[in-house]
Amino acid sequence: MNSELQPFDRELFESLVLSRDLELGRSLISYETTTSTNDVVLRALSDGAPHGLVVVADQQTAGRGRRGRTWVSAQPGENLLFTVLLRPERHAAENVSSITLAIGLAVRDAIEPHVDDEIRIKWTNDLLVDNRKLAGILVESQLRNAELSLAVGIGLNVHLREPPPELRLAATSLRLLGARELRREFLLADILKHVALRLHNWEVRGFSSMLEDFHACDALRGHRVSVDGLAGRAIGIDDSGALLLQIDHEPAPHVIINGTVDILD
Repeated sequence: MNSELQPFDRELFESLVLSRDLELGRSLISYETTTSTNDVVLRALSDGAPHGLVVVADQQTAGRGRRGRTWVSAQPGENLLFTVLLRPERHAAENVSSITLAIGLAVRDAIEPHVDDEIRIKWTNDLLVDNRKLAGILVESQLRNAELSLAVGIGLNVHLREPPPELRLAATSLRLLGARELRREFLLADILKHVALRLHNWEVRGFSSMLEDFHACDALRGHRVSVDGLAGRAIGIDDSGALLLQIDHEPAPHVIINGTVDILD
């Protein structure tokens, strides 16, 4: 292992949870290697795992993104890879998809003070710097006995120095951006703090209260994009977090709830 890539320090992280009085992360499971932290959390749900449980791994062998895409983690300790279990107290089922955008804002809130570059969010689940992926989010939900549970998986490129050839023009990292904080334990604590804040806001006021924040960092707005083969201009998102896609010569935008987006210009 590269001397800079140290195993996750559980004791240090637990001390940060206590000293910062964090709501999330009080229950922690840590692995050197696991298949997917989301898988661990989803299995733990059946055992009554608590709100705020965090599962963190130095390396994943089967990490994934949306629609089964693979999350690449080349070396143990290179990325911050974790899943947090959220059990919202109040929710509207039709707005659950917007939680991914709220989480994206939370990750941006946590990371932005450490870098000089502008961090933008690509609907629905990627954080970009200069159109290069810095972080990805995968939210998987379960509704059981009217109780909503969310496994919120986050992968953040931290120590990546040289992306593999297939990702060279598509990925970046906090190290490549000259970030002022690279310790994964501190980054995780920062992210959990802001996730709790955004979650509370989402529960109480809904995603519409975050629209202005999202518009300020929307990576797609104003660009021509293709969503699963449907081409048009992204003109923003609506109160529910759906993408608004304006097709040429059509009077009203298409409302896109889910899909894979490619930026065309």
